[in-house]
Amino acid sequence: MKIHDIDERLMVSEALAAGSEFTEVNLSNSKIENANLSSLLVIDANMSGARLRDVNLANVVIEDAQIAGMRINGVLVSEMLAAWQATRVAEETS
Repeated sequence: MKIHDIDERLMVSEALAAGSEFTEVNLSNSKIENANLSSLLVIDANMSGARLRDVNLANVVIEDAQIAGMRINGVLVSEMLAAWQATRVAEETS
């Protein structure tokens, strides 16, 4: 099934869409609930302001990401990384 050049709100439920591809799609202000997104590949996406709640992030890999203002359980990720890097440098020099 192909959906192309559509300019209206889609409501999809109970869909088996594994292996689907979304390219040049605006999903801003969308809601994904009770979804299996395991092994999802997201490339060159704007997720600024996104909220992830009650999600399984086990084995998630984040690479080359802008993390300014990103928080996990209220803690700034940039501060966590800075603390981790300082600890690592201190261990290497001792």
